[in-house]
Amino acid sequence: MIWRYDTFEEGPPAEFHGDFLLTEGLVIGGSDSPSSGFIYAFEDTSGRVRWKLPVPGGVGSRVHRHGDLVLAVSLRGAVLGVQLEDGSLRWRAEGPATEAQYLHAGDSALARGQLFVPWRPGLVDAFDADTGELLWRRELAARLTTSAALFGGELVVGTQAGELLRLDPASGELLGAFDPGDPGGILYGNLVPAGDCLLVIEASGVNELLEPTGRSSVSCVRPSASEIRWQHSSEQPWTTPSSLVWGGAVVVGHTDSLQVLDLKDGTRSWEWQLDGTPRGVGALNELLYVGTRGGKLMALPWN
Repeated sequence: MIWRYDTFEEGPPAEFHGDFLLTEGLVIGGSDSPSSGFIYAFEDTSGRVRWKLPVPGGVGSRVHRHGDLVLAVSLRGAVLGVQLEDGSLRWRAEGPATEAQYLHAGDSALARGQLFVPWRPGLVDAFDADTGELLWRRELAARLTTSAALFGGELVVGTQAGELLRLDPASGELLGAFDPGDPGGILYGNLVPAGDCLLVIEASGVNELLEPTGRSSVSCVRPSASEIRWQHSSEQPWTTPSSLVWGGAVVVGHTDSLQVLDLKDGTRSWEWQLDGTPRGVGALNELLYVGTRGGKLMALPWN
């Protein structure tokens, strides 16, 4: 163990859900809890807190870097532009007004100086990354359940009805919808660009905590062409909300196992039985890293 930080220092324990931003010798990310959370900047070698910014409700999705700013979206609908150097707030914008406690549907997307934020009630906002100005807002006829992704020059979001919606990034105009098919349920997790296709995860249903249940699939699709390149199904829901693309393969997991699929056709290359349910996966230097719901971290040889 090189360093550790315990959120008990701020009071009630918080959790870290979004991917961290690694930049300028810092590890930057947001925590969330029912009451509050923080955006932290840890020094990467020591774990010392360079700065932290309190955020009501906290941040449960990834943060972005835009020039000298860190961009973050809170669970309660605030969009923040924070100074990378000292954590001071440069601008704050608000998402849609609603009674929902957890507004964001998934990770935002950053491109061409614009931050695109999907909101669970069925809206997508585009903000100017420098100023926080709302550039456009698009109301959609379905609840959103995935991240936003830029793919093929379009902005793509996924819905609880199982459709991928394609928007014009410049105007928010709805360009079309595409249903990836089996199992005909809900889309969830992160939409992951993988070369000339987009990786999409779908489940047949959700429980009261909005966690996927039943039969699931991961698909490699081209939404603008309404094309499914391949689809790999499982009788259990995928527990890794973001597919990992590594070495020409796609890594996904469900209860007690990790599966590696060929990126070209979706066939299973190998399966690794685990002691625990995988949640996060990453890779570095021929090692595959897996974090489980039970708090274990494993390093597996990539072969």
